Parts: sequence; structure tokens; C-alpha cells
Amino acid sequence: MPDFTVDDISIEPYEFVNSCGPRDIQELIEELVDGGYLPKTVLNYNKKGKPNTGLGRLQTDFVEKLEKLSKVYYSISTEDEQTLDTLIQKYI
Repeated sequence: MPDFTVDDISIEPYEFVNSCGPRDIQELIEELVDGGYLPKTVLNYNKKGKPNTGLGRLQTDFVEKLEKLSKVYYSISTEDEQTLDTLIQKYI
């Protein structure tokens, strides 16, 4: 990870990220996921922002739809949320 001294107290996030190497970035992303700041799905994307799941096209489409659905969480009606809960209970 980047090394900063006490004099560098005022570090902007972009400065920290720009000082990281690829491995450091991956560790940072994993830490943000573990801390609940990012969804686990970000670990399944390559550098071009495409799903890196090793899944077939139909499965990849499904994962992309779930990702889009997760982004509109606050727009979902109570009825839609109950429908999702029913669907989840059916398969889990």
C-alpha cells in the first residue's frame, strides 16, 4: 500500500488511489466490500467494467439484470419487494 507521512494528513481520496498499484487497488476494493461500502458484485467485474464471472451469456445477462435491480432498491414498491422475497424463498 502507499506510504504517507504525518505531514501528508490532508490526503485526497484520488491521491491515495493514484498512489496504489493494481494489487493495492484490488485489496482496497475487497476491503470496501467487506466493510459494506460496495456490493459484492463489484468483485465480479474486469477492468473494462464487464462481468468477469466465467458464466455463459444467459447467466451473465441474469447477473447484469440483478445488478440493475440492486441499483433501484429505493424505487421498488412494497408489493415488488414482497414478490422478490417470495422468489428468493422459493430458491434458497
